Amino acid sequence: MSHLSKIKTKIIDTNILLKTLNDLEIPHTQKNIANHQMPCIKIDNNLLSKKSSYAEFIWNEDTYELHADSAVWQDKRLIEFWNEKIHQQYAYNMILNEGFKQGFTEISSESKHTHKNDGSVRLVLEKWS
Repeated sequence: MSHLSKIKTKIIDTNILLKTLNDLEIPHTQKNIANHQMPCIKIDNNLLSKKSSYAEFIWNEDTYELHADSAVWQDKRLIEFWNEKIHQQYAYNMILNEGFKQGFTEISSESKHTHKNDGSVRLVLEKWS
């Protein structure tokens, strides 16, 4: 049985979403939809276990929503797992982007892939006046 989920997000910047998906090496395609001001970002199916499953980010008024149709229970867990990873990397990219706009430079960063076992990310920025 198929299960359709709509997950509200805080994702508002298409370019940072695309950078995030690239950083995480998540294959995706971007398509424009009639009557939508922002493009839809479709996650390629090889991220999920069944070809009948899909996931995509669709603009809804002021933020992206993650729409996902999971054909099996394992896909639901995969979608939750990747949603969490995407949000964490998106937040990291957004902080860097906004910091760079305000004249900060990155000093160091540690993520769960390197030093942190608890899933946190440590990011240090500096600005000289």
